Amino acid sequence: MYSTKPPKTPSGKAAKGSVQVTNSHGRLQLRFRHAGKRRYISIGLPDTPTNRIVAEQRARQIQLDIISDNFDETLAKYKPESAKRAKPEPAKPAPPSLSALWENYCEVKRPIVAPGTWRNGYQVNTSHLERCPYGSLAEAQKIFDWAVGNLKPDPARRFIQALGACCKWAVRSHLIDHNPFAGMTSDIKVLKQAAEDNDIDPFTRPERQAIIDAFSDSKYYQFYTPLVKFLFYTGCRPSEAAGFQWQQVTA
Repeated sequence: MYSTKPPKTPSGKAAKGSVQVTNSHGRLQLRFRHAGKRRYISIGLPDTPTNRIVAEQRARQIQLDIISDNFDETLAKYKPESAKRAKPEPAKPAPPSLSALWENYCEVKRPIVAPGTWRNGYQVNTSHLERCPYGSLAEAQKIFDWAVGNLKPDPARRFIQALGACCKWAVRSHLIDHNPFAGMTSDIKVLKQAAEDNDIDPFTRPERQAIIDAFSDSKYYQFYTPLVKFLFYTGCRPSEAAGFQWQQVTA
């Protein structure tokens, strides 16, 4: 190991603040003691005559700082500029678009949902998403506002609910960090239908009799007549009537 020897006192000990320039595996290094601790600073340069001049200048700076009590305990002042520069953080990949997430989500769900659910749910919501002028996850509130302003309450709620389910799946799949639609559906109030819309509209007596007569006079469906009469006269549901047995009849 080649080194530049530090100055010594008459007693043979290294003088205060003396710094050695040494060769460590072909690279220049500064070695010294301060406040009872041995310190090492890598210059980051190969051991050449020109680079030794640079290292010796750095060593003299450290010596002067120690003698004048201006020594930088962090050693940052004495490290090469390349070591001081902070490494830039790697750029985060851009989050996927909502339409891309929705497309992937639909591909996962299509094999396991009923055809009616696919047609009336997923395809309808795909149409809503294509019409919506916003497509970024960062625009979740704008998408919500668009849905409320352009769709009826129930379709709007179903649309936002579907997008929330999509993003929940994306979070679990480690595609995004959070679900921006979480909790939004509770802000869409769907009014119950008016009472008159829920009123039962039974057959009139003439209509009832016409239906019974049609079964009774039918060449092919006459055998259903007792069942039709039973349903009309009792108000029993067809599923209940199908499971009804004679032993269940009491006087």
